[in-house]
Amino acid sequence: MSDLVETNIAISKSDWDAHETSWDFQRNELLSIDTSTYMENIDYKIEKHFEETGEHISLSPAAPKLGSLEWRMEQYKTKWERKFMQLHKNEEELNRQFIDIYGLQDELTPDVPLNEITILQQGEINVKEDCITWNEDVMTKQLISYAVGCMLGRYRLDKPGLHIAHPNPTDEEIAPYEYKGEQWQIDDDGIMPLMPNDCGFSDNASARFADFIRVALGNEEHVENLNYVEKCLGKPLEQYFVKDFWKDHKKMYQNRPIYWLFSSKKGAFQVIAYMHRMNAYTAERVRSKYLLPYIEHLESEIDKFDARRAELSTKESKQLQALQKQLNECREYHERLQVVAEQAISFDLDDGVVVNYAKFGDILQKIK
Repeated sequence: MSDLVETNIAISKSDWDAHETSWDFQRNELLSIDTSTYMENIDYKIEKHFEETGEHISLSPAAPKLGSLEWRMEQYKTKWERKFMQLHKNEEELNRQFIDIYGLQDELTPDVPLNEITILQQGEINVKEDCITWNEDVMTKQLISYAVGCMLGRYRLDKPGLHIAHPNPTDEEIAPYEYKGEQWQIDDDGIMPLMPNDCGFSDNASARFADFIRVALGNEEHVENLNYVEKCLGKPLEQYFVKDFWKDHKKMYQNRPIYWLFSSKKGAFQVIAYMHRMNAYTAERVRSKYLLPYIEHLESEIDKFDARRAELSTKESKQLQALQKQLNECREYHERLQVVAEQAISFDLDDGVVVNYAKFGDILQKIK
């Protein structure tokens, strides 16, 4: 009995630690899939087929497709179905043993409905009528969150666990490093735009994520992998980062985000800053390195339209109006951001997110 209990505890802990909100999180599950996972999955499928049909089958493993995100997703699902069903089987066996010990066969049944198994509770699965269905968008968003952590230095592709979780990291800590023969660059200031692709910033989130997928999974299936991400999300990466990433991040961290969103009123301008790398000059850096250049970018785009104003199509006229609105919004945000930047606000991480976040007033997107 104790072996079953210990196995259940180990499975439950591995599920908890597979999520980045755990202190013991190591790396994203989709990137943790390896050849041994694949072989264990094959053994599970053989055993499952025997249990369901009484037939012995042999499965010859094809070459693992470690460069394919879709293949990794299928292995992920099989791996966690295996753990889920093991937990379920153990729970029912423990019930049987208790019922036998206390002679409760007439009062109790050992059966446990699948929806009472409490792993994969971050939205990865739905359980209906004792069937598991997988939500690939949830696992994909978890991968994106981990990727952003690698971009901003919270994690490293080549080492498990936390990397930078303190202000003013050393040059060594933010130095580029090699992973699978490719070089990966940690963001130099822990600030990253969540903007449309044409914003003019080389460290914009959607561009950096595309590079992350290339470095993490290789060049061979790069286009297919990015297409698969968008298929799982149900929208383009650009749209996801602009509209949804920070909302999902805030939800994951239960309104205690570690990436803080500097945003103009309607989101014409928005960048995230990694809280653990922020210092008294972060707001000024957002203003000088990102907001002012973006204002110049908008002014330049408007000037191009203005130069041929007489011949603009209806569509182009609407684009010009939209750009002008964005420019006005960004200028208004600059006035507010400049005031805060001049205060050079510093804070103590030990005071917590809510207290420190409030110090920046309305230049940050509300967390509630």
